[in-house]
Amino acid sequence: MSISSPLTPSSDIFSPNLSVSSTFYLGSHRSSDSDVVFRSMDSALFHVNSNDLASVSSTAFRAQISKPRARGDLDEVIDIPDNSDVLSIILCVLYDVPCEGRSPSFNDLEKAIDRMTAYGVIPKAHILPSTHIQALLLLHALEEPLMLYTLAAHYILDDLATSTSAHLLSLSLYDITDDISTRMGPIYLKRLMILHMQRTRLLKRLLIPPPDSHQPTRTCGYAEQNKVSASWTMVAVSLLWSAGPGM
Repeated sequence: MSISSPLTPSSDIFSPNLSVSSTFYLGSHRSSDSDVVFRSMDSALFHVNSNDLASVSSTAFRAQISKPRARGDLDEVIDIPDNSDVLSIILCVLYDVPCEGRSPSFNDLEKAIDRMTAYGVIPKAHILPSTHIQALLLLHALEEPLMLYTLAAHYILDDLATSTSAHLLSLSLYDITDDISTRMGPIYLKRLMILHMQRTRLLKRLLIPPPDSHQPTRTCGYAEQNKVSASWTMVAVSLLWSAGPGM
């Protein structure tokens, strides 16, 4: 998350120890009236509009925004038990805006998605193919394919899992620990195993048949062609026997 310099003291919520989000500042985004102020554990303020949140999710932060407040009353903040990186990502998902500043790490993204349900946010309803968050997650597909696929599987994010699976062809199935398989769940674990088995079957289908024979010539008669076919089969079987991820 990118945050601005500390705010100038002017009311109860303004303190030299507080900073304000450069993405969710007073009057940002859809509404000019920010009627809710969240404060993260590391003392960053996030100004949002309750109607904006309700328009994208009827349950998002509903438990936290429970106390009626006067229009424009910003003197009371709502403390959120997460750091500013996590809170910023969750709010960016709800508003479907890019995460400003440095690109969040995969660990921060995963933690934020895991924390969404604590605030009434359903990941499957907001992490969609056309959203900024899905594009951001896919940036980590090359370096963290297994963990991203596992995250997508856990929350049944089918499009994200499918897009990530292309980067799992070099994965050794031995890298899947008990914890990962439990989080992934049986359905997506089976899909991953089928992907690898189908790849091996396709390789067999391509390699096993020897080259087509041709009319005998003076330098390559039937005997020579039979030798080539036998050698081809021997090499193909050897390759298939040792075939593994990344081949």
